[in-house]
Amino acid sequence: MSQNEIAVLLPVSGAQKKMEDTVASLRNQGVPFDIFIVDDGNEPALTLPAYPERRVPLSGEVFVIRQSPNQGLIAALNRGLEEIRSRGYSYVARIDAGDLALPNRLALQVEAFKTNPELALCGSFCTRVDGDGVELGVSTYPLTPQALKKSVRYRASFSHPTVMMRLDIFDEIEAYRPGYNHAEDCELFFRIAQRYQTCNLPVSLLIYEQVGDSISAIHARTQALTTLRIYLNHFNPLFWQSWLGIASKVPNLFLSRERMDAIKKVLKIGVFADVKTETHTS
Repeated sequence: MSQNEIAVLLPVSGAQKKMEDTVASLRNQGVPFDIFIVDDGNEPALTLPAYPERRVPLSGEVFVIRQSPNQGLIAALNRGLEEIRSRGYSYVARIDAGDLALPNRLALQVEAFKTNPELALCGSFCTRVDGDGVELGVSTYPLTPQALKKSVRYRASFSHPTVMMRLDIFDEIEAYRPGYNHAEDCELFFRIAQRYQTCNLPVSLLIYEQVGDSISAIHARTQALTTLRIYLNHFNPLFWQSWLGIASKVPNLFLSRERMDAIKKVLKIGVFADVKTETHTS
């Protein structure tokens, strides 16, 4: 059993340098934690650098789980969750290779859980930057359990690499479901938000590099189709949010991501202004 309450789950596929930067960013978190890196079939295998003392990010340990051959993000996430749950942690925090955690992210999220024991998932805003580190903006999301229960029907309501989840909920619900590639987080968060209390903290706790060759950009249409399937699976004609969710995704099937982003920028409609796509990874 772990002495720490928090485990950070970091799946990595082909991103040694980005993984190093992400691990280094997890210093100054204000609470002890361990990191579980899932090496998803990297060749050569991932190696952990010897960080100079001033950059040591942890008050805990780093564990590397080797998954070979490459089995994909959903399998990597579930493999990491399985290992973390077996060791008795209370919370799992997500982050992806290339993302940078801001100071005290984990401490602020744990405080939210301690304040509200009914809370099952806590996310936050995130800051988007380009490949040169120039800030592009801050992605914001609904804050309260009531708002999030509705918003998951029509928009991305959490930034996947910002979330922390209470691990005991996975005694009652399935984790990441196979078959929802590039929108596995949307499907899981929908189920969590309908059954438990969730929230987003109204502060940016993560820096996300938004680049054109990211997984979410490359697979934008597949992601839109999968998200549309999620909305249809949970469609309720009595909720206007269900109708809006379907209407918001259909254009993505026919227009490029660049064209959709341009339309969103012109219209400036809050419902569609969520330019940060949720299933990015290394």
